[in-house]
Amino acid sequence: VLDQFPDGAAIDEYAVEAMQVFVQAGIITGSDGMLAARGACSRGQIALIIHNILELGMM
Repeated sequence: VLDQFPDGAAIDEYAVEAMQVFVQAGIITGSDGMLAARGACSRGQIALIIHNILELGMM
């Protein structure tokens, strides 16, 4: 799943499983074809992630 992103291999081992679940569920879609896991998230991005989790009933 994460191999569809050029930076998918840069995700720390502890976060790989969670990122796979979030990408598969469409909660995280990346930006400009990248996950940018080492980058900072804006408030808007975090709000969208929380919204997507709630919409899917995962919380």
